[in-house]
Amino acid sequence: MNQSILNQRYQLDKQISHKGARHTFLATDLTTQQPVIVKILLFGTDFQWQEYKLFERGSQTLQHLDHPHIPRYLDYFDVTLNEVQGFAQVQRYIEAPSIQEHLDRGRSFSEAEICQIARQLLDILVYLQQLHPPILHRDIKPSNILLGERSGHSAGQVYLVDFDSVKSHSTTPAGQTMTIVGTYGYMAPEQFGGKAYPASDLYGLAATLVAIASGKAPSDLPQKEFRINFEREVNLSPHLVSWLTWLLEPSLDSRAKSASEALTALDNNDRLPFAFKASKVEVKPAGSRIKIKQKADLFKVVLPTQQIAAWEKSQHKLVLIFFAFFFLGPFLILLLLFYVVRKFLTSTHLVIKPNQIVFCRKLLFISQNSEKFPRDAIDKIKVSEKRVLMYTYQTVGRNEKIIRKQLTLPTGSEIEADWLAQELSYFLKIPIDN
Repeated sequence: MNQSILNQRYQLDKQISHKGARHTFLATDLTTQQPVIVKILLFGTDFQWQEYKLFERGSQTLQHLDHPHIPRYLDYFDVTLNEVQGFAQVQRYIEAPSIQEHLDRGRSFSEAEICQIARQLLDILVYLQQLHPPILHRDIKPSNILLGERSGHSAGQVYLVDFDSVKSHSTTPAGQTMTIVGTYGYMAPEQFGGKAYPASDLYGLAATLVAIASGKAPSDLPQKEFRINFEREVNLSPHLVSWLTWLLEPSLDSRAKSASEALTALDNNDRLPFAFKASKVEVKPAGSRIKIKQKADLFKVVLPTQQIAAWEKSQHKLVLIFFAFFFLGPFLILLLLFYVVRKFLTSTHLVIKPNQIVFCRKLLFISQNSEKFPRDAIDKIKVSEKRVLMYTYQTVGRNEKIIRKQLTLPTGSEIEADWLAQELSYFLKIPIDN
């Protein structure tokens, strides 16, 4: 395109995309000297009237939206380029790559980061769905979600863009033709029939999260009876898998109805419909000495030293005590008793609070080596023989150097370790790393 300045104000700097009659440019607003996005629809050979309807509707809708994580509408005007007429829409430029670009670069996401992205997207959808009438995006996918860079424990700021497929949710008059809009793999089944509801955007959101977790497009995952079978492709906690399964229900009646409903259930398994609630597979092993106290936002674990049972079962060790008493003298007896008390009366305590995790060992009632971490610092749980390993990470310094630490929870058997790991995974919503 020869013309580089539009409406005597916007200088076209770089073409970002070109699809059919639509052209998207990175430009400079010569009045403010700020970068902007200019979308142009030309009445050329590739033009279709349906594109004009969508383009005009998207511009009108964006003009009335006011959300910090949605591009702000700036301008709309007629344009003529190379003797071809059309329309131009200008919106605020957001300096952040799309999630699809992050995935293409090989970035992986932890479950905590996936949940952060989900919450931010749901907050945006709550805003759109509470408008009168509610606004449907209809094309939620990784390339339409911008994500800023990581910062500390934050996955990055999320922005929902590309409102070219947007539609207000209202009853369609009988006989009116509905337009099929969306992207295969991310479209809810009802969108193939030209219909869309608030729950349709939730389907697209869940499909996007599955793509982030698996690194694969939903269309590349196995399906059965229109259901995406993603469970074997991801390493996620039982609750998050159940939540995603709920949002990906092919049946509109079985799916979450609103973003606020989905947001509430994201952090509360009890708010899921009964058929989708995550269940604990294992029960506490018989004879386990581990004590667990659990409330809605509090989880306490006390692990007594497992060697006590082994000591009690080894009667020959009692002979050593009598031998030491008669032949080695009182001083060595005290040393032996100190060793026994320290080794066999030390317990491991883990307390998970709403915003903090406390890990320590106690000798009788005296705490030793107490450590405290932010609750979201734990990102991985692993079972290693008779131990449950919890891994924390923290970023320090200007270079945000990542420091990892391993917390060890000793158990008496592999079965007991598997059970404890499941309890922690269920409560923290962190997957068990196999």
